[in-house]
Amino acid sequence: MPPKCHFLVYSSKLHLYISAAALTCVDSVKPDVRGHLPPERYMLIFAVRLIVEEDGKMLFLRQTKKNGGRYSLIGGNVEENEFAREALAREAREEAGIHVEPVDLRLVHVLHRHKLKKDETLLVLYFKAFRFEGEPESLEPKKFKDVKWLPVKNLPDEVSKATRHVLAGIQRGEIYSEFPARSKVLAFWEQFGDRWAGFSDF
Repeated sequence: MPPKCHFLVYSSKLHLYISAAALTCVDSVKPDVRGHLPPERYMLIFAVRLIVEEDGKMLFLRQTKKNGGRYSLIGGNVEENEFAREALAREAREEAGIHVEPVDLRLVHVLHRHKLKKDETLLVLYFKAFRFEGEPESLEPKKFKDVKWLPVKNLPDEVSKATRHVLAGIQRGEIYSEFPARSKVLAFWEQFGDRWAGFSDF
């Protein structure tokens, strides 16, 4: 199969360039004994998340029990022929029934995340909305039970560690972070041999 996506992301504020191709020739690649694909066949997923705050509370979607029962931010993957802010405006409308203008979204954080158990690597852009229209509600009941405004300073345990990590970074004024910790990712990569040893020099 040909590459599903090949993209270049540039932000003058971040001076960040990323170029990545999705995995290719999947049928010819055999997983290891743990069922993992070789790292050079991993896909980089380009995703976006929305931060909406009002009166000291933040808007979350509550997942159905079948989908984990956690609280998650509005968002999803950027589709072909979409820009990041346009994708997030679409997700806000589809998931929570609210309207946000792309020009009203400000980039506040970039997360480079490894989902080791799923063999996925994500680049997630977090945008803050300065205004929105509509009454938030779950429009995807099979995925999300309802919406909830949660106190920013007292988030429940059902908010994921990755989301907490990002929000804490934003509070510290950090524009970029990695999750999980580099040491954990390096330990995982060690199973693939010395091809990844250079990472430990950072």
